[in-house]
Amino acid sequence: MGAGPDVTPEALPIIISANTGRTSAIARLVLGCLVVLGLAAAVALPVHNRFGSTMPPRPRFDYDFAAVVGGAVALLAGFLWVVALPVTWTVDAGGITQEGPGDRRRDLRWADVRRIQPGRPGYAFHGRTGLIPIVLPWEAISKDRRAAVCAAVESALREHFDVPPPFTWKTLAPRLFVWYAVIFLPLLAYVVPLNRLVKTSPRTIVGWTWVRRLITWNVDAAPFLVTLIVFAPPFLYMILTTWLLTRKMTRDAQILPKRPGAP
Repeated sequence: MGAGPDVTPEALPIIISANTGRTSAIARLVLGCLVVLGLAAAVALPVHNRFGSTMPPRPRFDYDFAAVVGGAVALLAGFLWVVALPVTWTVDAGGITQEGPGDRRRDLRWADVRRIQPGRPGYAFHGRTGLIPIVLPWEAISKDRRAAVCAAVESALREHFDVPPPFTWKTLAPRLFVWYAVIFLPLLAYVVPLNRLVKTSPRTIVGWTWVRRLITWNVDAAPFLVTLIVFAPPFLYMILTTWLLTRKMTRDAQILPKRPGAP
């Protein structure tokens, strides 16, 4: 996320809070009730049979189903309850601090930050080994001050880090064209002739030595195995190259500390 050139940055320190309103408090109360209800439902049947029922035991499936569903509801509600806890981020001239959820406190000074990964969700600050990363989500900032906060954060980062210019379609389009060519041209060069060979001369494939061995080994499984062996490599190539190029793009967008002596 980049700030426009006409945006006035907020003054440091910047304090950003999330989940501090009445709605979040009500949501935590409801989620806490769901945790209690889920745990109660998970143990309700065996407790009822043990202490308050004269009926014969239910089928084992009923107990397992109640335990699984109740436990899943409690687990999901508990996770959302933790997510809904209040969190406060403070960005100042020396670094960034996160307080919450709960009593947790994380502090990263700019000298301890090794890389910053920008993205649509926000900034992810990664410190030296042993320090827990801090994620500053843009959604935690109200829309009316988001641009000003972003400008202030970028201004603070430029004092200590090499902040690359944001991606634009003008700079991104040639790179995407090359990447698509690297991914799909080899794939088409492999699949199109092979597909034509399968349709026009299937006996050629059947005549290959390893195909004949597969047919001899298991005539029923041979068609599936041949298809898998022949067509799997290009798609594995596509997955691998897509992962590598995506990783490269992520690395290119990283914000790294300035080298000593750099302006």
